[in-house]
Amino acid sequence: MSDFFSSIVVSVLALGVIFAALSTLILLIKVMVFLAPYKAPQKPQKKSQPKSAPAAPAPAGAGPASPEQTAVIQSVLAHHLGRPPGDIHITNVKPL
Repeated sequence: MSDFFSSIVVSVLALGVIFAALSTLILLIKVMVFLAPYKAPQKPQKKSQPKSAPAAPAPAGAGPASPEQTAVIQSVLAHHLGRPPGDIHITNVKPL
């Protein structure tokens, strides 16, 4: 019966050590996040290019997409890139 109780004591001690180590890690991570929070890297600034005359939009039959679909893709892409829609020239649309 003594072996049974000593094995339970060892198990409880092992669980206590594991719990203490994990608690210490959690506390250390929280302190590190508080002291040095994550900052997203800044996007590199592109050199401003001289403005040229805007090119003509892509022809209506460019790719298998309809002109309305091409216009929607162009406007969404321009909004995502933060550029005027006239700077985006779509030449081919392939369905996925």
